[in-house]
Amino acid sequence: MRKLTTTSILNDDEVAILASGIHQLVGERVTLAAEAYGLDVEAMLRFMPVAERCRVARSRKDLSLKDAARALRVPQYRLKDIEGNRVGAVDQSVLILYIELLDIKRWFSRWKAQNSSLYESLRPVARHAR
Repeated sequence: MRKLTTTSILNDDEVAILASGIHQLVGERVTLAAEAYGLDVEAMLRFMPVAERCRVARSRKDLSLKDAARALRVPQYRLKDIEGNRVGAVDQSVLILYIELLDIKRWFSRWKAQNSSLYESLRPVARHAR
């Protein structure tokens, strides 16, 4: 296996290995409890690099979450969902706006190509209020 970082785009084999390791580490009871609450470990592993890449890029631009939310005209909690790796709550349209603001479109295009089904499953919300 290659050396992974927090922003490495994971391939299917790496996700499977890591998910298996997590399941073994936490045990069946915790795994079943997580699933009962709708937590998808594999989706979280796949989205983790996006969350981290956004956090790092925002920090490099010296933007607070509040500043970024104001610039995008979206509620801060939407950006917290992205950076907090809360995959089930991530709004696809806000993610795209955030990626553009942070100037990480090229990297994100690679991630999206590797994770198209996850990207397509992100819930789009038509309109955002401040």
